[in-house]
Amino acid sequence: GRNVYVASTDGTLYALDQTTGNQVWTMRTDSRITTTPEIATADVGEGVTSAMVVLAGDDGIVRARDALSDLQSEAWSVPLGSRITSSPVVAEGRAFVATSDGWVHALGLTDGHQVWRYPAEGDGLGVVSAPLVYHEGVVYVGTESGALHLIEAATGEARCQFDTGAAIVANPVIADALYLPTRGNTIFVRPIGQCDQGSVPGRLPLYGTETAVEVAPAIRGDTMYLPAGRFLYAIDLRDNSHAWPASTVDAGSLVSGAPVVAGEAVYFGTEDGLAIAVDAESGEELWRWQTDNFVRASPAVVEGAVFVASGDGRVYALGDG
Repeated sequence: GRNVYVASTDGTLYALDQTTGNQVWTMRTDSRITTTPEIATADVGEGVTSAMVVLAGDDGIVRARDALSDLQSEAWSVPLGSRITSSPVVAEGRAFVATSDGWVHALGLTDGHQVWRYPAEGDGLGVVSAPLVYHEGVVYVGTESGALHLIEAATGEARCQFDTGAAIVANPVIADALYLPTRGNTIFVRPIGQCDQGSVPGRLPLYGTETAVEVAPAIRGDTMYLPAGRFLYAIDLRDNSHAWPASTVDAGSLVSGAPVVAGEAVYFGTEDGLAIAVDAESGEELWRWQTDNFVRASPAVVEGAVFVASGDGRVYALGDG
């Protein structure tokens, strides 16, 4: 619709009108929210669908409500018994959520009923803080112990597991291949849907980085846009060279949120409160906007507007130009 959704550490999910910034509705939780809400279409029966927003909070409760109506409150809420710091993902009529104690839950989108839990028995997977990813019937779950689990979305059964030897705190990125960033200064590459090392045409089996990778890179074509401290690198995936000189994009402070590529530009925020846009081909700065505190959430780019959430408690709608 015309809403932009913003989750806040004050424990509130805000739906704001994209055009005016006016508040459309809010939904309260019992703790801070550090995850990204998910929007999806739910089948509510008799051929009727509804836009739903799914929110997982630090209070360990998954909540859902109609995304557009300001009249409806929660459609359902499900306590999972442990705090949630990993952003959920919605697909196939289900919400997939990982709790910090290492369990992955598949909840029905219409009523929140549990379809399956992974692992089905035994201990959990360990701490899961990286956002979950879904692609073509598979849920990807990275753990701080360094394992990537591929789980069949329909059944909750394990497809395979890949151990990296270093903590995974950023989500895998699926483009022409599976790119898995780790704190071990390495981004691993695998064929999509596989754990065993296999060749991906035109790609290296791994990419070494100068720093631990704690936020996901953005990938377009043969280029990976990778935050590294205060710099944003453009890495040529064909040979791991710099597509533009390493010092081209110096943001001046830590880039702690994942960059977003839209059109011919790359957008990102900094710990000093800047929102920055650079040319995707050359790295030339297009514009910057100063907020009053850190920008850690990725910008959202919609129809010529760039929405930026800041640690100053404000949301900014910026013209792209």
